[in-house]
Amino acid sequence: PAAARPPRGPDRRWRVCTIGAVGIQKGYEVLLACARDAAARGLPLEFVVVGFSEEDPPLFETGHGFVTGRFTEEEAVALVRAQEADIAFLPSISPETWCYALSTAWKAGLEVAAFDLGAMSERIRQQGGGHLLPPSLEPATINDTLLGILDAHTPHGVAIGQSSSFRPDYRPSVPAVDSDGPDGCCSIFQFHGGSSMIGSVASAEAQQSIQIKATAQTLALAPGFYSLIVTNGGGAAAAGEFPLPSVQLAPSPGNHAGSSVEMIGSVPGNWLSKPGDTIIIKVSGGPATVILSSYKHVDRPNALLSLQFSRIDDTPGTQQAAAAPAPVAAPVQSAPIPAPVQAPSAVRPRAEILAHVQRQGDLRFADSTWAGAVGQRLWIEAFSITPVEGIAPEDLEYKGLTANGWETPWITGGGMCGSRGLGTPLIGFSIRLRGAAAERFDCVYEGAFVSGYRSPAGQSGSPCRSDAIGDALEGILLRFVEKQRPY
Repeated sequence: PAAARPPRGPDRRWRVCTIGAVGIQKGYEVLLACARDAAARGLPLEFVVVGFSEEDPPLFETGHGFVTGRFTEEEAVALVRAQEADIAFLPSISPETWCYALSTAWKAGLEVAAFDLGAMSERIRQQGGGHLLPPSLEPATINDTLLGILDAHTPHGVAIGQSSSFRPDYRPSVPAVDSDGPDGCCSIFQFHGGSSMIGSVASAEAQQSIQIKATAQTLALAPGFYSLIVTNGGGAAAAGEFPLPSVQLAPSPGNHAGSSVEMIGSVPGNWLSKPGDTIIIKVSGGPATVILSSYKHVDRPNALLSLQFSRIDDTPGTQQAAAAPAPVAAPVQSAPIPAPVQAPSAVRPRAEILAHVQRQGDLRFADSTWAGAVGQRLWIEAFSITPVEGIAPEDLEYKGLTANGWETPWITGGGMCGSRGLGTPLIGFSIRLRGAAAERFDCVYEGAFVSGYRSPAGQSGSPCRSDAIGDALEGILLRFVEKQRPY
């Protein structure tokens, strides 16, 4: 059962405890923003990390953030209790599969505030003992919500200095009967029509607007025919409602003048929102880029569409050759068949990797060396591999998996895989060779991840990921190895 919360004295701050190794995926940037907002508005809130964070000094500089340092598993509960915190805040921005920090907080007698994601959401809904927040909340609104949970009478204002207070609506769930969980109810906060960043709440009579989060992904396509199909997720929307989640495909405005992109969709406007929705894309006249825009409800970040993207014509160059007119036959003179010439030894392919690294931008690396800021806990948001020698661009393909669940299509050599400027890390990738290069060489690759995990060597398009869910990629190692020929 949660410990009784003593009233706050006039000179005392409410103490909020965060537990564990607080990296980017565990919500470090959310926590830092909350501490900065508390300092800027003079809120009676302070945040203590029982463990360590992505970067401790910025937390210290706020005057509202503290860090205890690393601890052993046996010390965890006693160390949390020693902080005499009023509530625990676990700001993970990626879905957890269990969350030991939640168990530790409960064992220490603390209620928990967390985002409505993954196993933390499931466990708090089932067991009680916590408060679930929409993942899209601004830091100021999170702080106002924490103060509202701790003491509705504590004055705190709103983010722009208005005198009115912000109180979210909530509905308590039925308390759980499982004896292994803490007593108490679970509050699910549902914000209507405004936030403390605005300083006002829409009237109940006003029509509620839909809060939509949009992201964009560029796809570089060689000339040919492609299909994009929804295989799972989504569904039919009621008349007059915007379908969420949904995806729209459109040509990029920056394509070369000679290239052309034509699209035929099963839904007007090239929208995809339910299984079976399809778009056929024809690229001609040269390579072109299309933009894939994804839309989802801010309160349902895990509601996604499963998309299958594939090329539906032959390999590049085949169709053009088939469509070309046949030359007029000319007389052929017989000639002696030349003796076979021994093929020269294969030249090992060389390639250059460009990695777009968090807070550092584009960095270039040669193959056989680690690409990225390995060991600096800076993730890779996008990368390209450009052949330099011994391999044609169309014989090299790669794809990536982003932290928001989008798997890119296979991209040919030189194209950018991932996104720039969206702050979305890659969490996996694959590389493969095709054509003549695949007959003579294997591409062997490894991945380094922010958690410190190093993947075993993979090849021939096998996926390279960390064994930890949501672990961001920070390094790529690629080598080309000549195949052993049978004698």
